[in-house]
Amino acid sequence: MAATTDAIPVNSNIVLNINKMNVSKLISNNILMWNLQVYTHLDGHSLSGHLDGTMVAPSPTITMNGATTENLDFTKWKRQDKLIYSALIGAISTNLQPLVSLFCCVGALAITGNLHHVDKDLLGWWLCERQDYKSGGLNGRSEKLPDVCYSWWVLSSLIMIDRVHWIEKAKLVKFILDCQDMDNGGISDRPNYAVDIFHTYFGVAELSLLEYPGVKTIDPAYALPVRVINRILFTK
Repeated sequence: MAATTDAIPVNSNIVLNINKMNVSKLISNNILMWNLQVYTHLDGHSLSGHLDGTMVAPSPTITMNGATTENLDFTKWKRQDKLIYSALIGAISTNLQPLVSLFCCVGALAITGNLHHVDKDLLGWWLCERQDYKSGGLNGRSEKLPDVCYSWWVLSSLIMIDRVHWIEKAKLVKFILDCQDMDNGGISDRPNYAVDIFHTYFGVAELSLLEYPGVKTIDPAYALPVRVINRILFTK
């Protein structure tokens, strides 16, 4: 992030290397603040369109008088997009990076119809090993405690590669329900911890994937209700 004394170029052809020093690292309980910091920082550089899709990529090539050449506007857009992506990865805590990256990769392959490139048995084995036998929750890697948000990244990936039957789903349901605040509502990362919106959302989303009664169907790749996805993508 630019220091207060730095000049920020506006409407220039400069490709900005995004400095993330003043953006908090994404951890399991600060998603709302992290999202706000990232978006407002990029918006201050007139780059938020790379996040919300309004800054559409130009055509990779230009054809003039029958000759096709490289589109320099596309080259600039692609460089800027990669620098933003790199900055976002660097702004995620190392505890979350493995599973968030895995979920993003599996989700992208699912959305583009390319899951056939994945060794589903090998990946499924590693994912199902994330289940803690005692609590039923899923962790991010070996020796880590189970967590509701880690459970989402793992469960949704297992759903997308059709290996969810390799875990004990009933025990995972119990773990999520044990994370509820029975007095005030909400779901926490672990039983008896403070609740927050982030874990509440993903806890409910997991219950949907686990076909818990009364919960509307969630899409595992988009992490949104299926009815919303259908309205956005398939309704003109």
